Amino acid sequence: MKKIVFILIISVAVILLVLSSIMVFANSDKQEPSLRDKVSEEIIYLDKDVSSLLEKFNSQDIKWEEIQKQTEGLYQTWNTVSIDLTSLNIDGNLVLKFSDYLNESMQNIEKQDKERTMEAIANLYNLLPQYSKSYNSDSRESDILQIKSNVVTAYTKALNNKWTEAKNYLTEANKLISNLLNSVNQNFR
Repeated sequence: MKKIVFILIISVAVILLVLSSIMVFANSDKQEPSLRDKVSEEIIYLDKDVSSLLEKFNSQDIKWEEIQKQTEGLYQTWNTVSIDLTSLNIDGNLVLKFSDYLNESMQNIEKQDKERTMEAIANLYNLLPQYSKSYNSDSRESDILQIKSNVVTAYTKALNNKWTEAKNYLTEANKLISNLLNSVNQNFR
């Protein structure tokens, strides 16, 4: 069982690394920064910050104070990001969901409830591709975020011993990766 968890964690790390590299490469040819570019950068920052929060649950000895401190920092970041998303006319209810999940995360951190905290943090991550789809015409960036979201959710499910659900999310991530790779191959023909 530990071998499976180890393999799953390594697989998740490799997939996230590859997808992050693709996102950086896809965004490297833009010249003039705009609000959309700023929000894209903010979402990349949230991507890394939320992923980093989830990584803190890998050890047997969870450092709740560290997790709480990082989550408090996320509140500050979110204040700016939410204003920018609202300026791009993103659905207000969708923007408020992040605040709701952030509050839920903090409440569960205070209770030191590992499973519920991880689920709330994964829910934060699941909003990122939705934001991207709302303002970004580059579907690849949104697709990559959705793939990463599925991997993050699978990771959370696996750490909470919900193996069937984890497998389902990984299967969906694999489908999206295949679709993305097929679309890249078609663009080069």
